[in-house]
Amino acid sequence: MDDEIIKERISAIENSIKFYSSSNKPERERWVVARFLENMNVPHDSTDIETPTEDPPDVVALGGTFEVKEILDPGRRRHQEYKDALNAAKNATTSKELLTEATPRDSSIKEIYELCKNSIKKLETKYPLEVRESLDILFYVNLQGVMDIMEHPYPDVTELRSSGWRSISFVEGDIACCFYVKAEAPHWLQRRAGTVHHKKW
Repeated sequence: MDDEIIKERISAIENSIKFYSSSNKPERERWVVARFLENMNVPHDSTDIETPTEDPPDVVALGGTFEVKEILDPGRRRHQEYKDALNAAKNATTSKELLTEATPRDSSIKEIYELCKNSIKKLETKYPLEVRESLDILFYVNLQGVMDIMEHPYPDVTELRSSGWRSISFVEGDIACCFYVKAEAPHWLQRRAGTVHHKKW
């Protein structure tokens, strides 16, 4: 039994390493957009989500031109994290050795907004205004230990109006939200802006 559990753990870590590899970037970006559409409860299928020949955007889907960015915990070194986990799993002799300490916590829509806002500021020099005006930036929020997200109070997003992006959204777990959207963005995104949406199972 222990051998099977260890093998499954090794396989899961190796799959994660492959998923987050640079060579898998286009597939990962399409996955993020697919998760965003699912959480927003927007009908679609896989053929609606494509990687264009020119970058930016990273992904086009249902009229959206998505530039996908990931938000991690400050100082997190994911590559080393998975490397250490893989070494530990390969050296394990019992399933108990695979157990790790977890520190669950709650987050909030305000915290996520602040993280997205700070990331936007850092991207201003990378994306000229004329480029931002045609892009829908989508943040994949990947924070460790988050068990629940408090949705109230909803943040004041007025500051985003001067950011230049066509729309600003995030996806985290089974929720998604568009903080800000311009009239040029797809209608389905405009209709869903300003509200936290949950994937309907």
